[in-house]
Amino acid sequence: MSSAPPQPTVLLTLEGIVHNAHLFNALHTHANVFTVKSKAEALSFLAAHTPHAVLLTDAALSTDAYRDLCERLHSYVLSGGIAVMCNEFSSFLKTPVFNRWIYHRTDFYLNRAAAAVCLLPGLLPVYSMKASSLKGVDAPSRVYQPAEDSFTQSNVFAPERVQDQTQAPVAYRMVGRGWLGYVGDVN
Repeated sequence: MSSAPPQPTVLLTLEGIVHNAHLFNALHTHANVFTVKSKAEALSFLAAHTPHAVLLTDAALSTDAYRDLCERLHSYVLSGGIAVMCNEFSSFLKTPVFNRWIYHRTDFYLNRAAAAVCLLPGLLPVYSMKASSLKGVDAPSRVYQPAEDSFTQSNVFAPERVQDQTQAPVAYRMVGRGWLGYVGDVN
């Protein structure tokens, strides 16, 4: 008796940019990955399939040209889907929401009180990353966060104490019956 194939994970690369090829090659070895590279292809795929997760790898979705796709993804998440903004998404976001970002490298610590930590096994307890962190993230949604004694890390500038403890380079939050994630690591 053969089991049903796993639900696909969709890799949404609207601008055709795929950095971190080693990461996505590894993903292909552990998941049934379907890559879409256009709005029409994404809408068609989502109309015919319910993927396990959708990885949003670039910021094209933040433009008005993709409003209908954003609405479809919003419905997908509300009804139980998982969407994660990752890879180059934060690096190429061109909107006026930059006052909601903090960009630096530091040691970020796993927030064991985060609602999603039990759903994401195998996370490292501390992770040094250069990231575009979201500001003002509620504690249960911060998967990684700075510690009270975290300092910025730079080869150019002197270390400074990380002031904003509400920032999160990795966040994961329940939206409706689904989950919305963000990974701001830029390297």
